[in-house]
Amino acid sequence: MLIEIYEEMRSKYGFSDGATVPEGVEKVRKKIINLINKGLPKDSLIEARPYDRMGIHNWCLIEYRNKHTGHLSGEPRAEVLEILAEAEEGGWSIGTKITMKKI
Repeated sequence: MLIEIYEEMRSKYGFSDGATVPEGVEKVRKKIINLINKGLPKDSLIEARPYDRMGIHNWCLIEYRNKHTGHLSGEPRAEVLEILAEAEEGGWSIGTKITMKKI
């Protein structure tokens, strides 16, 4: 479930194009971002950050930026998926209730 929620937060078309953004998703996103940033190597130049997108699509996104310049950066996909998979296997829980509903 963790990876699936993360994937929804990586696309403006996630959560049914923004129509089913869960209640409480901001808290979940914060926890996922903290988990990713703690799992990336200490010397990584990239960090995950929240991004609230304006418009008619999914607003609750996760983006990656260079720690020093703040410029957008590519997703370190393999590392992130490994971090999330290990967390799921280790029993990591979001610990926050989210409710899927149409808005």
